[in-house]
Amino acid sequence: MSLKKILEYRAKGILKLGSACVMGTVRQFLMRDMEKEMKEYIELMDWVEIHPIHNENFMVESPMFPNITSELDIIKRNRALFEYCKSINKDVIFADDCHVINKKDRILRSLFKKGEIAKINKSRFDKLEDEDLEEAVQEMNDDLAEERQPFLHSYYEMHDELRYQGFTDEEIKMMKETEERISMSFPRLQDITIIPKVSLLPEFPGVDSKAEVKRISYEFAMKTWAKNNDYNTIDKEIRDRLELEIKALDERNYEFLYYSAMWLVQQSVAKGYIVGSRGSVGSSLLAHSMGITENNPLKPHYLCESCKELEWIDSEFKYGVDFPNKTCPKCGNTMKGNGLNTAFNNFLGFNHDKVPDIDLNFASEDLDSDYPIQLQVMEELKKIYPEGVSSIRAGTTSRSKEDAILANVLSKVQNIKEMVQNGEIEPIGIANELSGIYMNSGQHAGGIIVFDQEKHPEDESHFDFKYGFGIIRSGEDKGKDVKYVTSIEYKPLEEFAPKLDMLAKSDPSLIKILMEETGTEDYVINKMQYNDQKIINAILDIRTILPNPEDVQELYYSQGTLGIPELGTPFIRGAIELCRPQSFTDIVRVQGLTHGTMVLELAKPLLEMGKKLEEIPWCVRDELFVFFWKKWGLDPTKAFKSIEYIRKGKWKAMPDELKDYLKEKLPDWVYNSVSKIVYLFPSAQ
Repeated sequence: MSLKKILEYRAKGILKLGSACVMGTVRQFLMRDMEKEMKEYIELMDWVEIHPIHNENFMVESPMFPNITSELDIIKRNRALFEYCKSINKDVIFADDCHVINKKDRILRSLFKKGEIAKINKSRFDKLEDEDLEEAVQEMNDDLAEERQPFLHSYYEMHDELRYQGFTDEEIKMMKETEERISMSFPRLQDITIIPKVSLLPEFPGVDSKAEVKRISYEFAMKTWAKNNDYNTIDKEIRDRLELEIKALDERNYEFLYYSAMWLVQQSVAKGYIVGSRGSVGSSLLAHSMGITENNPLKPHYLCESCKELEWIDSEFKYGVDFPNKTCPKCGNTMKGNGLNTAFNNFLGFNHDKVPDIDLNFASEDLDSDYPIQLQVMEELKKIYPEGVSSIRAGTTSRSKEDAILANVLSKVQNIKEMVQNGEIEPIGIANELSGIYMNSGQHAGGIIVFDQEKHPEDESHFDFKYGFGIIRSGEDKGKDVKYVTSIEYKPLEEFAPKLDMLAKSDPSLIKILMEETGTEDYVINKMQYNDQKIINAILDIRTILPNPEDVQELYYSQGTLGIPELGTPFIRGAIELCRPQSFTDIVRVQGLTHGTMVLELAKPLLEMGKKLEEIPWCVRDELFVFFWKKWGLDPTKAFKSIEYIRKGKWKAMPDELKDYLKEKLPDWVYNSVSKIVYLFPSAQ
């Protein structure tokens, strides 16, 4: 945040300035007896702070503070500071500068800091001789000792601390009343909106996206399903689905997002590279109609491209692309199967209140230049939504995990083995307590949040939008372009300003190479024949398509998937051997099991007992919903809500009444299994 913004918010009463902890300028000047400089800074403060002695007694032995030889030196300076502030009517408060809430948790921060700082200092420690190393480690351990970790004081602990420093009861009462007065001078927390609770959805420049989305989708529908150029001849189920999605977008004003995604896909295709669509956008018929995704999410069906005859097939657990071709009863031409049977509620939820998830995979390289297609398209987007004006890069955060704390933090603590052997600490318990804390922030690989800055309300209770959750990572003063990244994780922002994911993947580049090597420049992924049994057989055993399979004595691997994106790794080849897929539908199920977390492990015993893939409910989240709703009779809304918890591994957070409902409705083996799922993959992805 710029100094100008700080001063603006200070004038509005939203921000105030205190003198900070021992590392703050005022206390640094105080402890170094730099009286003139200290007084100048105090003039800028709204209040000055007195701290507990244990926060600062490290100065006694620190060469950085030669004037501090005992705790009494700190106490004397605190008294002098208090008297000076009193003489100029500057507020003084007691601040414990706490880093942990409970006093007993000081051991957690102490161990965590020792492990983290040991990692940072490793290269320096490695160069020291034994005696110097011992001294350096001892100094570090002293600085990070448990008893020196700042904790939240109760009123009585604060009173005792200030009495120890020589303050009278009257002075302590004055500091307490000052604290209360300052706290009451701030706006109430619930009256401050850091993330604006208003829609900041932009419009695609120069385009009426509401009208264009309708026009483009209706044109596609007419071309694909209409007979005699009559919209009313399109099957009612398709018309209802398309109009439902258009209405849902209209209610949330998300047309610009669809139009932007379509535009981005067109930029890549114009350069000769197809785009892979990921995320729940694959559940959208509207996205399919606009060319954003190749997935046709309708229920399984046959369609004659010549006369537009359509025949629905009752097939909950088999995709239409697996159906064998057949002759059209109306015109005698070929009818082909289609329909991946993905419900629209996967994309926007049952009540259309879910934030859309549009992930686009662009080529990670350009065969004609050193500048990846993904970055080229991203630059095109910035021309439409200028960075820092109407777009900002999505920030991310990561949290600690128990196993990482054990391996990367606690293991680095000096003398950790002795501490464990002596029963001083229990490492697994410590790691469990430390799991879930924020470790660092970063930038999403391809996430761009787009917004309309002009829609932000001019209200002093709001922080400025750009600077409220955006920060400048690097500036022109460093000879670099200015980059804006959200200073908080992007997820809370998506409801007001959605994110476009523009990821770099090798698949589009590989397909481009295949097109050029085979001379199929007119290659279109939609024309692939997924129902060709030769393809399935080759996936299971490459020898089925070799000219002389009898001459092959031994294969390093039998699966014919090397070079096929997402199917060629040893892990997935092993899963193919276990699952033995028999169709494209089964291939999607294998992808779900291998891309989810704790789903293949739960399915493996059942598959080894002879169950087929189609009998495993949790291969992909879409099928789990169908199992819940159609097979076991769950209310569809409750089924959807429960799967939202299950798919993210948040079983513990699921309300007890919903767990009880599942317990009543589901077979025990299913209930016990879904409670252990960590992540469940969507079929559209």
